[in-house]
Amino acid sequence: MRGRYALVLVLAAACSGTDEAPPELKSIEPRQAYNDDRVPIMLTGGPFRPTFTIDTNTGAASLSGSPFAAYLIPTVLGLKSAAIGKMEWRDDHTLAAEIPARIPDGLYDVQVRDPRGNSAMLRGAFRSLGADVDVPTVVLRSPPFGAYVAADSEVNVVISAEDGNGRLRRVGWELSSAALGKKNGSCDLPDLPRATECHFSFVAPRGAKVLEDLTITANATDTVGHTASETATIHVAWTPIAVSFSPMTGPAYGMTQITVRGQGFVKSTRVLMGGMPIEPNGGLVDGDTSIRGWTLPHEPGVVEVSVATGNGVTSAGSFEFVASPVIRDIFPTSGPSVGGNIVTIVGSHFRPSTRFFAGADLTREELTVIDLVSSNRIRAFMPPGIGLVSLFAVDLITGDGDLPDAYTYTDEPPP
Repeated sequence: MRGRYALVLVLAAACSGTDEAPPELKSIEPRQAYNDDRVPIMLTGGPFRPTFTIDTNTGAASLSGSPFAAYLIPTVLGLKSAAIGKMEWRDDHTLAAEIPARIPDGLYDVQVRDPRGNSAMLRGAFRSLGADVDVPTVVLRSPPFGAYVAADSEVNVVISAEDGNGRLRRVGWELSSAALGKKNGSCDLPDLPRATECHFSFVAPRGAKVLEDLTITANATDTVGHTASETATIHVAWTPIAVSFSPMTGPAYGMTQITVRGQGFVKSTRVLMGGMPIEPNGGLVDGDTSIRGWTLPHEPGVVEVSVATGNGVTSAGSFEFVASPVIRDIFPTSGPSVGGNIVTIVGSHFRPSTRFFAGADLTREELTVIDLVSSNRIRAFMPPGIGLVSLFAVDLITGDGDLPDAYTYTDEPPP
């Protein structure tokens, strides 16, 4: 009766009397494995049609258990067939299953049977490799051996592990230093992978000394118990302190020797200008309080000078790269030989300290600057002179710029 009982029907997803083609088995993953433990596998192909249980009272439908069956059939005589367990329907093209442990070495055909009695065969699809005798490999990818890191900073660690045809059960790590003592942990490994990457981070401890060593050991263990490890030593340094540096300006073409003074410098401490290390390789460390080196070519402008040990960075101030002055034009181009004519000189990279001269290479008279209008223009009084002369702009930091045969002295009266 409908009010008291529910009629339950078990129906195949497709009737055996239809013209639907039998399933096809296309692949198995993995195709080979050791036999020390059970091996999860995925079978692909299809169509894999399951059966459903339908409650006629509520209309609800659900999968009816796992009506699929699969077998390993040896390709050589003398070995027995074995049932593949834990069959699970995922979709019309995928079945999950598990090959039992202790399957004898050898090559096997794989057969799948559906609820309607149809079967599919994949020849030579799986090979049992016997016992696992291979040790896994483990690599400490980051930080690299010998790296410098700042005390109290976060250090990111990356470990990769791989076991070939075997499976990993554990990937772990251990930290050891005078300031930290010993600390260890491991990464979560779902589904016993063949290969994995383990990520974790820790805060580098501040030791009693400016520089202390810290050891990182990575280890990996497979399902059989084989273990491998790799160790790297890194250096934990206090963040350096910058007190001063000189000079604070230099030519844009580089090659200015700069000296930075401070505290807590070690052999890996580097001077950075605009984020780029000075030459050679960030500078030469002269004890724990001084670093010197040479600037690289840089566009004119102001950049930040900083001191870095590993990822510990301290700002030291600003440095200005200065370009050599350039003279492009003068107006007027002539005037009285007694001087006093007011001229406008146009160019680029003029500074308050730039001096201007008229004459020849060996005989020059300095102009009196009235107004530095901008870095591209000045107004000045011409000095006395004779005939056709050149103009010179002189910057004690960057050098000279000139405009040959730019101005002519005449006998006309002064303005």
